[in-house]
Amino acid sequence: MSEQRTVLDRSDWTKLTNLSAKIADAVLVEGDELLAGKSIKELLALIDSLLHKYGKLPSLLAIKADFIDNSGERLALYEKAYVMAEKDHDFLNMKMILESIEEMKEGCLLVYKENWKPRRANLCKSGGVGLCI
Repeated sequence: MSEQRTVLDRSDWTKLTNLSAKIADAVLVEGDELLAGKSIKELLALIDSLLHKYGKLPSLLAIKADFIDNSGERLALYEKAYVMAEKDHDFLNMKMILESIEEMKEGCLLVYKENWKPRRANLCKSGGVGLCI
């Protein structure tokens, strides 16, 4: 690994933002999940190479977490990034990481409300009263 830096070179940051924009366009504008998936893989590979180049920076770990499907893995990366940012008094990254965790939590609550809360209600109505807390 080369000399560790705390800030990405402008060219590396540009690559990250361009790929992120490509993913957003693929999903939001074009509705092309296949292109988005391919671009996400490309972005994750870029992040891994940047982690090798710069070391574990909170911003890189948090961006990687943003694009990982596994919620446990995602949360672990956010936590690691937050602890690192907190140690460095990097308040901007701390704020952004907390916002990402809150969005993740809101997404989980939405899935619960849409998919699981009605099932719990049905369970209670079906006689599983002892299971309804």
